[in-house]
Amino acid sequence: MSRIDDIFCRLRSDKRRALMPFITGGHPTVDTTTALLQQLGSAGADIVEVGIPFSDPIADGPVIASAMHGVLESGTTVDDILSAIAAARASTDMGFIAMVSESIVHKRGSGAFLRTLAEAGIDGVIVPDLDPALAAPLLEVADDLNL
Repeated sequence: MSRIDDIFCRLRSDKRRALMPFITGGHPTVDTTTALLQQLGSAGADIVEVGIPFSDPIADGPVIASAMHGVLESGTTVDDILSAIAAARASTDMGFIAMVSESIVHKRGSGAFLRTLAEAGIDGVIVPDLDPALAAPLLEVADDLNL
């Protein structure tokens, strides 16, 4: 089972609900991302969704869009954010889910990018703008990586 499955099984067994906050990766800094992930686990979060900034987050609302814009303006890269996640992974067993635009996945090659996410300690992926008709190859790789 995946870490996410384990978390939900434990929560069901304990008759608890999950606390699953969202943060924008790299906001306000990469170092803050690592610290936030570590602190959220200590504060009781079960799973954290980490938004990977991209240039057109119009569906995310003005606060998240502004945070993502600031991250991109600072020159922070996807690899910087994944390094921050990997650093936090070493000190927590909390679940990490990446919310990432299909444009980033496609640009980096879906299989290679999902492997990079898994190596950084990501346990699941949300690709909200992926055309469902094109999802099968991505799902196959995700299943192979236990994401």
